[in-house]
Amino acid sequence: MPTLPQALTRQLSELNPQTQILVGYSGGLDSQVLLHLLCQCWPLSQITALHVHHGLNPLADQWLLQCQGWAQAYGVQFIAERVFVNRDEGIEQGARAARYQAFAEHLGPDHLLLTAHHQNDQAETFLLAMKRGSGPRGLSAMPRLQSFSCGAHLRPLLSVTRQQLEAYAKAQQLDWLEDDSNDDCHYDRNFIRHRVLKPLAARWPSVYDTISRSAALCAQQEQALQLLLQPLYAPLLHQDGSLCIEGLAKHPEVIRTQLLRLWLSERAAQQPSLAQFDKIWQEIACARVDANPQLKIGQGQIRRYQQRLYWLALQQDVSEWSALWSNLSASCVLPDALGTLSLEKWQPEVSTKSLLSVRAPLAHESVTVCFAPKEMHIRPLGRGGSRHLKKLYQEYGIPSWQRPRMPLLYFGETLIAIAGLLVTEAGAGDELQLNWQR
Repeated sequence: MPTLPQALTRQLSELNPQTQILVGYSGGLDSQVLLHLLCQCWPLSQITALHVHHGLNPLADQWLLQCQGWAQAYGVQFIAERVFVNRDEGIEQGARAARYQAFAEHLGPDHLLLTAHHQNDQAETFLLAMKRGSGPRGLSAMPRLQSFSCGAHLRPLLSVTRQQLEAYAKAQQLDWLEDDSNDDCHYDRNFIRHRVLKPLAARWPSVYDTISRSAALCAQQEQALQLLLQPLYAPLLHQDGSLCIEGLAKHPEVIRTQLLRLWLSERAAQQPSLAQFDKIWQEIACARVDANPQLKIGQGQIRRYQQRLYWLALQQDVSEWSALWSNLSASCVLPDALGTLSLEKWQPEVSTKSLLSVRAPLAHESVTVCFAPKEMHIRPLGRGGSRHLKKLYQEYGIPSWQRPRMPLLYFGETLIAIAGLLVTEAGAGDELQLNWQR
């Protein structure tokens, strides 16, 4: 059996030697061993230890300083990220979501995130999925390698037990942090760790290995299922990521559910329960034509428009937002990751559908951007006459949830353009081009 350094080196040998590595570094046993191993087989200048400060423990500030000191001793870059934990879906889920959001924000293109999940963690994840009634995808637990943010996420220690990590740490005389909350069986993962797996391991010492094997078999079944579903799935998927309801209706329920599951997994969405899958079909897909149904699942929601299903991340209400755009040579930054607006000299040779030609503001006209219209009837350029804004959105095929998030450009009190869509008669001109970079 290869040593821990050999096992890690073998996995890293598949990478581009210029890869920048971000290590999730809590300072606990697992991440301490991972960072120590990594520093032996990868250039120190290409390693960053990211410590996430959840603020849940009175010792959190002390832990941050200790991790910073260890990282400096290793000779690697150290980043500490303080996060807010949303407890709406429980502390465990909230802390995990905040942690991975921090990882995503610091992961560059083609960078690699390493976390120290091991075989014991894999067994806990498997049993948590079983407790939730998950199918093969959930029981696959954690993959060794997967896409993440704009890079990838590698868990190189999944075949290693916690006991092996502890033996290595003691042999190398490593110090690590102990989080007393790991003994609190009020949390589901800790309950499974101490009250379920420990007794199982006492009776069947190989239980961690056998559970990992079951997770791997479930992963193989899930991969095979996705390959078999592709010929049915591809014709249903629109280029904007929506799914055709009419096409779904041609399949029996068991196939339809799997197609929905595949669609949601591609969007990194939380997998619904069986009851929620039924709601997706009965209450969203099959709702009356004039309805505007929606179903919240985890951190997103499913909507319907023109006989297609859409998956949307939860969105902020931007209806009250407005900005005075005083410096037109700079971009106007929109809220809730909606992108930027720019006004530049019109260049017909680079005209595209995303650019709108508008006049320049007069000296007495202030320039503002908002999302709530000051008038509901507008006169689109070239259309003749006034039209109600709702009717225009319908004509242009803008889904109901996108309409309140279309930036409106005003000169004074006059609507000049709806970014990415149309120019009004009052905005006619070819002096400037309005560009919405989403």
